Amino acid sequence: MKERMNLQSHHHVINKIIKCWVQFLLTTRMVFLKTLMKDDYKTLQKMLELECKMLLEVFPEQFSGLPNLHISWHIVVHVKTYGTALNTSVSIKEMVHRIHKGIVSHTNKKNVKFDLIKRDNTLQTLRYLLNRDQDIRFEYIIGQDNIERANIITCIPEIMDINVRLKWNKYQRNQENFTIGKHLNGYLSNELANTYAEYYNDKGAMINSKAEFYNNILYVVKEDNCFVDVQLNVEDIIDVFEEGETEESYAIINGIFTHECSRKLHAFVIFDWFEKIGENSMLKCPKYRLQAPEETQTQ
Repeated sequence: MKERMNLQSHHHVINKIIKCWVQFLLTTRMVFLKTLMKDDYKTLQKMLELECKMLLEVFPEQFSGLPNLHISWHIVVHVKTYGTALNTSVSIKEMVHRIHKGIVSHTNKKNVKFDLIKRDNTLQTLRYLLNRDQDIRFEYIIGQDNIERANIITCIPEIMDINVRLKWNKYQRNQENFTIGKHLNGYLSNELANTYAEYYNDKGAMINSKAEFYNNILYVVKEDNCFVDVQLNVEDIIDVFEEGETEESYAIINGIFTHECSRKLHAFVIFDWFEKIGENSMLKCPKYRLQAPEETQTQ
């Protein structure tokens, strides 16, 4: 690579590889954004072109003629078509491209748009099935093993239809030291009492400290008259907007549990928060560290 690219030293070779890797990461982050605005299409197109150029420059033998690079030229088109690039695998994208290209000559030549929409709807259905997507609103699609169905509530009114799954056994509870028997330890009991006082305005003594822990929680969130299905799992790393903050924070889920208070079953999630400690100048990305255990937060 040094001779091929006329680089002066091995240090420059390393820097060239790192720059290529950084561009790949930035492009990947852009591709996997949940929402893209109209101006983002042009930015994404430029980033994909730069990524392709740098990969062929640094790794010509490995990437030359690779189907993935060919597919990347269609990503912006698919983003415009589907509204997002999420859950559109390379094979499905190529199938869409080939089918659309092949059916133009078989349309009725009068209402081409309508013909393409019919086929597009069929392809959307195939994409949904092949990606193994699941919708918790349809009970016959998702497996019902180990799902606890109860009238579980939370202090956030936009969250509804809460279900928990895969109850922890005694060994799992003891490993995390969240409980003594089936009762919350002293630290979590105090945190839970503070949560009830702050979010539920319930400042009475918390008599019941018994809690059941689970591996997953599923619920529906109402956002701008739309309903979004969410599933959280223990050990997931998630982004969170804290109250009063303008930037996203990040946390890892350490536990999911339910607790009964005032004859109502409440769901809670235990987070370990990441703290931003600076920025990596070479990779152009922020650096984080896990906060100390005593800074664990329950929501």
